[in-house]
Amino acid sequence: MSSEMEYVALSLDVVCFAIIDDELSVLLLQRAYDPFASLWALPGGVAHKDERLPDAARRLLAERRTPGLAR
Repeated sequence: MSSEMEYVALSLDVVCFAIIDDELSVLLLQRAYDPFASLWALPGGVAHKDERLPDAARRLLAERRTPGLAR
């Protein structure tokens, strides 16, 4: 058995809810690239090695933030 640990990638999606005009809303992003270009999806990606999940979620949301998105 190797003394090195195997690297495992962790993919995550972030679900952001908000109440807007008394209605429950969820943040979706329109995909820019294939596969599934122009379809709607939850923001997400891959966590970095040794990155805590809350930190990964914040980073992924920041990386995908677009001009005009309410802050």
